[in-house]
Amino acid sequence: MPADVKILVIGTNESRADERARQVGSLGYGVIRQTGMPDVDAGFADDISVVMVWSGLLRGTGIDRLRKLAARHPDSSVIFMVDSGERIGTLNDVVEGVYDYVVIPASDLSMKHVIDVSVDRRARLLLEKYYQSYLEEQVSEQLQN
Repeated sequence: MPADVKILVIGTNESRADERARQVGSLGYGVIRQTGMPDVDAGFADDISVVMVWSGLLRGTGIDRLRKLAARHPDSSVIFMVDSGERIGTLNDVVEGVYDYVVIPASDLSMKHVIDVSVDRRARLLLEKYYQSYLEEQVSEQLQN
């Protein structure tokens, strides 16, 4: 499963982005690495499963860019990466769709757990969407008959 999962890792600088991308890649996931909040029109693949973003990038226009990125990839889960000691009480209220956070530095086991939970959640949401669409189609067919 991990190899088909694409994770967009957004770091505040080159070294942070490289370090997290290496860690996530070493766990077997596909990684797209980005430094700084991307423009909304950035050409990322549509099948991004998880967006991992440093919470520090949410200052200024970063929060708006993250909202637009999340809107463009509505089936992706968002995980905040926070520095140890950083206040995380209100992060989940910042962007709709934020699912979890991971405190950095994180062990491989901790990182994998947070990603796997987000990927499982995404899979359930996609299945629910598919099932809802299927049910609507069945009702529509019944009403036409």
